[in-house]
Amino acid sequence: MYYEKDNWGMRVSVAYRDDYLTQVETSSSDQDEAGFHGTTYWDFSAFYDVSDKLKLSLEGINLTDEREEQYSDSDDRLYNTTLSGRTFYIGLTYSM
Repeated sequence: MYYEKDNWGMRVSVAYRDDYLTQVETSSSDQDEAGFHGTTYWDFSAFYDVSDKLKLSLEGINLTDEREEQYSDSDDRLYNTTLSGRTFYIGLTYSM
């Protein structure tokens, strides 16, 4: 979702991915599986034209500090966790 005017604008986005499997073992009696739990990433960005030549921008990535969890053998056996953390950027752009 975004909103933009002549000299400023902002955007909010969400990226969702459901649980998914990377491996299903059917040769044993207990049918082991491996995969990833679902994730939801929220991002935000905004800009403001200070003047005709100067633009201020702000961006936040992974605002909710989402982690990626990989499991092995069963849904409740955590194998790996990747936590990239929140990232913020602030910038100035000058056009000559």
